[in-house]
Amino acid sequence: MITAVTVSCNYSDYLEYTLSNRRLFDHWIIVTVEDDKETIKLCKRENLTYVLSNRLHENGGSFCKGKLVNDALKAGKGRGWCSDWLCQLDADCQIVGDKDSLRRQVETFDKDTLYAPYGRYDLNYEDIQKAKQSGQLDLSQKTIQYPLIWCGFTQIWSSKKFGLYSEV
Repeated sequence: MITAVTVSCNYSDYLEYTLSNRRLFDHWIIVTVEDDKETIKLCKRENLTYVLSNRLHENGGSFCKGKLVNDALKAGKGRGWCSDWLCQLDADCQIVGDKDSLRRQVETFDKDTLYAPYGRYDLNYEDIQKAKQSGQLDLSQKTIQYPLIWCGFTQIWSSKKFGLYSEV
C-alpha cells in the first residue's frame, strides 16, 4: 500500500493541475489550513480526502510542513491507510507514469532508506499560467530522465522504519 500526503496551503492552483497523481496511490491525503478555502473547495469537488491543521505556524515557525504532514499521517493511520509506504508529494509535483510502474519501482526500495527520487522537475508559475489558459498542463518541454518522472519535491519512506515525518 502506498499512501501519499500533500501539503497544499494556498496552492490550489497547482494542485488542480496535479490531480492525476491520485491514480498512482492507494490513498492521497491533502492537508491544508482552515482559511485556505480554495484548496478545501477543490478537495470537496474532486472527492479528495483532506485534513485541516492549525500547526502551520506553530511555535512561531514560518512554514511547519513536517507538522502538517504528520497531522495527515495520523489521520491516515486512524483509517488504516499508512501501513506500508508513505510518500510526501508537493502540490506542484506531477508524476508521469502508471501505478504498476510506481509499485515496481518501490518494490526495489530498502525499507531502511528515505528516498528522494531523481529525474524530477519543478512546475513553475509560468507552467501553471499556461495550463490555466490552455486548459491542460503541457509537460512536453520537460526533460525525462527516469521511467517515472517526479516533478517538484517528493520523498518516499517505509512506515515500518520511519513512522512520522521529521518536524525539526
